[in-house]
Amino acid sequence: MPDRRARQPGAIRPLIVRLLVIIAVVPLANDAVASTLHLYGAGARSISLAGSDDADARDYLATWANPANLGSTKGVHFGIGTHIIWHRFQIDRVAGESTYPTALPNGLGLGHIGVSSPIGGIFNNKLGIGIHLHIPMSGPTRIAARDHRTPQLAIYDSIENRLAVIFGFGARPLGWLSFGAGLQLLASLDGRADFALSILDRRFTQRSLHIDLFSAVSPIASIAIHPTDATRIAIIYRAESSVRFELPVVVDIEQVGTLRFRVQGEGLYTPDQVELAASHRFNAAWTAFFAATWARWSQLPPMAPKIDLDISDVLFAADGTDEKLIVVRNRPVPMGAKDIIVPRVGAQWRPNATVSARLGLRFRPTPLPKADGSANYLDAPAWTLATGLGFVLVDRDQKDRSPLAIDLALGWTQLQRRTVTKRDPNDPVVATSLHGHNVRFAATLHHDF
Repeated sequence: MPDRRARQPGAIRPLIVRLLVIIAVVPLANDAVASTLHLYGAGARSISLAGSDDADARDYLATWANPANLGSTKGVHFGIGTHIIWHRFQIDRVAGESTYPTALPNGLGLGHIGVSSPIGGIFNNKLGIGIHLHIPMSGPTRIAARDHRTPQLAIYDSIENRLAVIFGFGARPLGWLSFGAGLQLLASLDGRADFALSILDRRFTQRSLHIDLFSAVSPIASIAIHPTDATRIAIIYRAESSVRFELPVVVDIEQVGTLRFRVQGEGLYTPDQVELAASHRFNAAWTAFFAATWARWSQLPPMAPKIDLDISDVLFAADGTDEKLIVVRNRPVPMGAKDIIVPRVGAQWRPNATVSARLGLRFRPTPLPKADGSANYLDAPAWTLATGLGFVLVDRDQKDRSPLAIDLALGWTQLQRRTVTKRDPNDPVVATSLHGHNVRFAATLHHDF
């Protein structure tokens, strides 16, 4: 009968411990939901109007806001812009800072670039297309990760780190009716890693890694009605989107057993949205905007990913057969989010053909329940006030050239203070109080060809 002590179990146990330490650095929670498009709008003009102008969305930015308006595109339009956000949020704590330190979002930024064009010929002024790239300035799409017990702002964390490509087309079959559709493309990650480890040779005898990147498609659709030249009404639907991932790792330790580890989940989530938007031009100078969006946050998946860990042990099994040494099954905490309606209003004053001044107001109820359980995903109702200017740069010496246009926006979002005391008096965090604000600046440069 083989002597199991000859296999030096004392040297094997530290190896298993090292493998567990390596696995322990894998993220334990996704803290990124929503996006800047979802929260603030697309482009400086929309941001300055607090996202209330979707019925009147223009050029390539309509691929997200209202693709039906692409059917009214009259020329090739190009634009490029930036959006920078500074967060000044605070979480006051009673206790537990050393065990679960507070995590506040970092102020980051993004850029965008896009083009729209009519389809000429017999479809001139009837069909149009557009493409819009939403690009994080800090790097590629990133899903941050923290333990669910860490106090954090789930809605605002990592919202800029979302690489998205949006395609759209619009048709205007009648002078008063337009419809359009679009696709938002995100990447999902899937893969598998297989390793075989020889204890006696102290080396990996097999290394295999397979990664797949899938395109996750999220549709957008809208219908626009123009009862008069001055009035626009639109109904817009945007399907939920997220970045999904699944990463299984299998390590076969010869003459010892097998370690299996799997983490799967999704982040950068935005919910299903149905929006009613309208705009009305009172005269050559004044235009008013209104929008209200129903957001289906009740379908928000758990932010903490599902984690499974199995370690089978042949060496120390009583009968020499494969048995489970360690079995760990992590079950994510349900979010308990609710559906909300987000209203926005805005106004634009255009005293002449070259200057526009804009103002917008938005209120977002919180979809997240009070964090009085074990999880500390924090949020609060938010008011947004935004303003901006638009300039058309006309070269009076070269009037045959299409002018450049610049839109600038400045926004401020204030969170209502929300204080929560834990139901469990022994909870290490005890209580939290969320408050604070953020400030945003956006600029977009447009040119018609």
